[in-house]
Amino acid sequence: MNEKMINYVVEHGNTTKDQFLSLNWEEQVDFILLHLAGGPNRWCIYKDFMNFMAEFCQECIDEDKKAGTNLSKWLFTVAMQRLSKGAVLHKPVSFRNQLEGKYWIYSSAYDDYHIMTEDCLNFIYFGLPVAAKYAPTKDYALTIAWGLLEHLDEDGNTTNGFSLDCPNPNDEGQRLFSTAHHIVMNAGLSDEEIFEHFAEPDQWRKHIDWLWRHLDEKRWKQFFEKQGIPSSGLKGWKARKTLKKEMKEKYYAISF
Repeated sequence: MNEKMINYVVEHGNTTKDQFLSLNWEEQVDFILLHLAGGPNRWCIYKDFMNFMAEFCQECIDEDKKAGTNLSKWLFTVAMQRLSKGAVLHKPVSFRNQLEGKYWIYSSAYDDYHIMTEDCLNFIYFGLPVAAKYAPTKDYALTIAWGLLEHLDEDGNTTNGFSLDCPNPNDEGQRLFSTAHHIVMNAGLSDEEIFEHFAEPDQWRKHIDWLWRHLDEKRWKQFFEKQGIPSSGLKGWKARKTLKKEMKEKYYAISF
């Protein structure tokens, strides 16, 4: 464990350096690190924990490897629940069911809903990409990334009531969109999995670059079906032609 991580824990946790180092990794997680998230009476997971996971998430995975444990799963899950509890909009999650046994007391199930704060942003930028490549938390991290892509656009604008509580919401929105896009494109997903999200009626205009390069005959048919365009008849033919023309013009506008 590096000195910077130890100093952070001593500064923000209820421990001394000697006390902390006298514990094994599982004890450090159970008695010190998770306590940074706050107790049962918190209003939401504390920023000290979110910032810890933003900066030291890879170190936690490294400690797991040395100890032969899988405790980073719970650390990541607690941090991501802070995002799920109002900060990032996505499909519903069962907060308590995600945390097993003794760890359910750190669930966000009974926390208040809150919008994005600086510590949430830090974790998304530096912790979420790591969580998306860590097998036990990959699916949850991708759920959050898809939620960001759904409720932001490439210019940083927010949609569907999503709100960013930060000094420069448009700049942060652009960075969040870019980060989420990078996460899903580097998660080892199949083209079909990506297509299912990018081709949604309220999403496809954000992802024209990818779609234009990946729409073969079969996917064009699936794409038109998603837009509710008839597969036959003059009306369907005109709608398909118009949509295809719009996508082609926008693709070449952003590509050259």
